[in-house]
Amino acid sequence: MPFRGVVLGLLAVAGVYGLLGRWNCLVDIPRHQVGVYGVVARNYLKYGYPGLGLVQISSPGPVLPPDERVYYQNHPPLVPLLSSASVALFGPQTWAVLLPHLICGLALVGVLAALAQRVGGGTTWAWAAILAAAAPIAVKYGGAFADVVGPPLILWCALASLFYLRYCETGARRDFALLAAACVLGLLTDWPAYVLCFALAGHALVYRSKARRAAMLALPVVALALFAWFMACARAIPKENNLLQPIGEAQRSWSLLGSAPDADRVPLAALAVSFFTRFLIQLSPLCVLALLWLARKTLPAAWTRENRREQHVVLLWLWPLPYALAFPALFHNHPYYHLLFLPAIVVTVALVVEPFVRKGGRWRAALAAAGGLFLLLSSFYVVTEADRWEPLRHKQVRWAADLARHTAPDEESAFVLHYAQQMRFVADRRVVEYVDDQAKLEKLSRTTRVFAPLAHPLGYEDFFRSLLERGPATLCGSLVAFGPGQGPPAGSTIFGGLDGRTLGGTISLSSLSFAALQATDGSPLLALAPWLSAASAVPKPQLGDTLEWHVRFLGKEGAVLGTASMPAPTQESASYFVIAPKGWREAGGRAELSLRLCTSDAASVGRGTRMMRLALRFLTLRALGNPKPSVRSLGQVEFSVR
Repeated sequence: MPFRGVVLGLLAVAGVYGLLGRWNCLVDIPRHQVGVYGVVARNYLKYGYPGLGLVQISSPGPVLPPDERVYYQNHPPLVPLLSSASVALFGPQTWAVLLPHLICGLALVGVLAALAQRVGGGTTWAWAAILAAAAPIAVKYGGAFADVVGPPLILWCALASLFYLRYCETGARRDFALLAAACVLGLLTDWPAYVLCFALAGHALVYRSKARRAAMLALPVVALALFAWFMACARAIPKENNLLQPIGEAQRSWSLLGSAPDADRVPLAALAVSFFTRFLIQLSPLCVLALLWLARKTLPAAWTRENRREQHVVLLWLWPLPYALAFPALFHNHPYYHLLFLPAIVVTVALVVEPFVRKGGRWRAALAAAGGLFLLLSSFYVVTEADRWEPLRHKQVRWAADLARHTAPDEESAFVLHYAQQMRFVADRRVVEYVDDQAKLEKLSRTTRVFAPLAHPLGYEDFFRSLLERGPATLCGSLVAFGPGQGPPAGSTIFGGLDGRTLGGTISLSSLSFAALQATDGSPLLALAPWLSAASAVPKPQLGDTLEWHVRFLGKEGAVLGTASMPAPTQESASYFVIAPKGWREAGGRAELSLRLCTSDAASVGRGTRMMRLALRFLTLRALGNPKPSVRSLGQVEFSVR
């Protein structure tokens, strides 16, 4: 039968694809949320579970006295508590932090299938499972993304919706007990679950069912009690060591009225376009099918006073809406917040597709198969979409790993850049971040080593001179450490500089400072500080472009002994450290510094061509690959270190 074959085939393909996508999340590098909640989870094992686990300590490194700890109290504690159990069993590994959330993500597929089956019957469960397994946002964020708005929260809310539907139809105490347990788990996970408790109680008050109204009123009462408990616990922590925002401040920060990142510069229309665009892309374009069901069923379901199963589908849409309307900037800045609508999309689309395919012939089965293929293609395209911050994240993980290998667990060190959250998890050390000028260096103890990344912009012009004063330079993989000590051995450092040199065209250097030094293992290092002239007309990099400084180390007769590249901030000065080839200074110490624009074909052609190539890559599952980059030199200057 075509219908059964299509269902089973799509279910198998979606299942395999969903498992592979979620597995890829599990073995991925640690990311920001792993740093936030992974550190808290690991600290539960260091400090115990203060305040029954409500107190979340986010300070990396050795155990600190209470007045020196930093606490993370912005959300309830269940997410790091789940991770702490896994870390206790498997050790402080990235995959151990993510494993409970992967399990919740897989369980969510089954729960949504059961919820859809309860509402629609037939093979609705299969279509719901297909969409829940393969929807773009479910694979990208619903597998192992350890955030409060993630698999655990959506799982508890979906379970609460399922048990509430059963309780309305059976009135059994067992169903109410399961409903209450799911709601409490949601309340311990994050704030949207509090809205759900009020939504379910409101439905029980308006519509007649077997659900006892007095019992349902207990849910918002418990929600208010837990909220008061969380607030009291958070307020007991000193403000300077407490990341919790006051309620009014949080509302102003993430609503249209306040000062969230970019919110005050993004008009309401742009926020709405951003919301619906991401909704359409991340939940699959198939979500437009839900509009058909909502247009037909919402008013009849809401008009009656009797309990109907369609009302419970409408509830899946209604309870996330107040959160989206109150805090639109959250959805603008954090795409994964659209996960709140995943249960509504999965169940509603399944209710549309199942009768359409079941009542039709071969052509409807073929159309369903094409829709399933489109779902997989769109999901794969979204999940593998290039992220311009991805190279930096990989660098940060490598920097943290090298820092951990070259420091003792109880040692305090300093880092010249932002010590990102994922770095705090990889290197469980006390690190002073943003040590990027002379004043901050002077505040450090002379025994504190300062770590700087190789081939990456740091500090301002001549910042390397201040670092050299702290002591000898030591290569530590992708980092170079300075101090402790009385400075580099005499004669090991050579300083030099150029002023007012033209690179090419309208681009010129205001100054170029450089120094050649030797690391403690004998490796030669070159420090650079190029500063573009304010009058230079540097092309603005488009999406996919990179502006970089490129160094060629030249030997006798112009032979290239080695090269190095590093990102170039426009109209700013920055210091860099790069490893020079051995014997370079003995061969004359000449080098060529050039400014280059690396651009992809997609960024350098017109919009129509970009759209055509976008469509081709989409239809071929990115098999065509990313366009090969082209490199355009914007000018160069030669200097020598004697």
